[in-house]
Amino acid sequence: MSFNIGKTSFFISPLFALLISIILLVDTTGIMLFGFTSAFFHELGHIICMVCRGKTIDKIALSPCGILIDTSGISTYKSDLLVALCGPLTNLLLFVISAFVLSIYKTNSLLYFCAANFGLFLFNILPVFGLDGMDVIKAMLLKNHSYTKTQKICKIISFCFL
Repeated sequence: MSFNIGKTSFFISPLFALLISIILLVDTTGIMLFGFTSAFFHELGHIICMVCRGKTIDKIALSPCGILIDTSGISTYKSDLLVALCGPLTNLLLFVISAFVLSIYKTNSLLYFCAANFGLFLFNILPVFGLDGMDVIKAMLLKNHSYTKTQKICKIISFCFL
């Protein structure tokens, strides 16, 4: 399914929509909704940072393998580093806020939201290809090394970490 909002085109793969639907139907507890909400805010953190850094969001594609955001505009090491950090930092901020509110209003919903954001933060800062942690390392390495050398170093780091 494809559609446009302004100058941004969106693509949602049928398999992605099917998997999300099945997960939500099978989940009788409703806990997965907190995970999806946390993931939405995570990606929103990246998008807001991209827009603030002067990038244009050309395409957002949702697939079972992940979310791809195509942009155009000036790309710098600092900009790429900030964009990579903003997703996990959004989850960390939501975790801190929800933990504070949880200390006042002890509800299971807040606990699940708090846990989902903290878990997503921890997972995404791992230095593994496809995650924000590796994008941070790559942005820092590209400042002083060639693309080829950076790719080799990142492969070694990702392999060792896994």
